[in-house]
Amino acid sequence: MEGKSREKSLYYTLNSILRSENRSKLEPWFLYLKLFMSGLTRLPSARQFVYRGVKMDLSKRYKKGDVFIWWAFSSCSASLEALENEDFLGRT
Repeated sequence: MEGKSREKSLYYTLNSILRSENRSKLEPWFLYLKLFMSGLTRLPSARQFVYRGVKMDLSKRYKKGDVFIWWAFSSCSASLEALENEDFLGRT
């Protein structure tokens, strides 16, 4: 889902709209999202831990066992070691 530049990237554009408080911005994306989500439902499901690298400490914000909704498509890894790679989180 990644384009040539961040601002023109489908991933970046769609996630910005998904995170927006103005839900009407999402309406032009409904058909695309329906197609995308129906494709995802055809993939085999898997129960496993996945990891998402974030450049901040979120341990006080999210407690073990809490349920929260992440309003975006996110890259994740089944490998905790992937988070140690500078290419995954970028340079700080």
